[in-house]
Amino acid sequence: MLAQVLARVDEIGKEFGLQINNVFHAGDGNVHPIFLYNDRDEAQVQNVLLACRALGLGATLTTLHLLHEREIKERLGIPKEVETVALLPIGYPVGRFGPTTRKPPEEVTYWDGWNQLRARR
Repeated sequence: MLAQVLARVDEIGKEFGLQINNVFHAGDGNVHPIFLYNDRDEAQVQNVLLACRALGLGATLTTLHLLHEREIKERLGIPKEVETVALLPIGYPVGRFGPTTRKPPEEVTYWDGWNQLRARR
C-alpha cells in the first residue's frame, strides 16, 4: 500500500510540475508530502494548492497572519529581518471536504460597478 501511495504522490508532483519529497512512518503508514516550490512564482503557488487538493489536503493562500506577524514569526522561527507577505497553511480538513460548488462566473463578475452583470458572450 505504501508503494502505491508514494507512486500517486509522485504522479501528482509530475502533473503539477512540483518536486514533492516524502517523509513517512513505514510502520503506521503515515505519509507526509513536502512540497518544494519557488514562492515567487505564482504558478507554482497555485500548483501547490491544486496538488494539495488532489491529495485530499486543505490549503489556502492567506495574508491574515499579518495581523499577528510578530507572534507568527516567533512561533515559526522566521527571522525578524525577513518580510512575510503571505502564508500557505496546509492541513487535513475537518468536516465536509469534497467537490467544490461555484456559481458561474457571469453571476459573480461585476463590470464597471457593483452589481452590474454582463451576459457571457
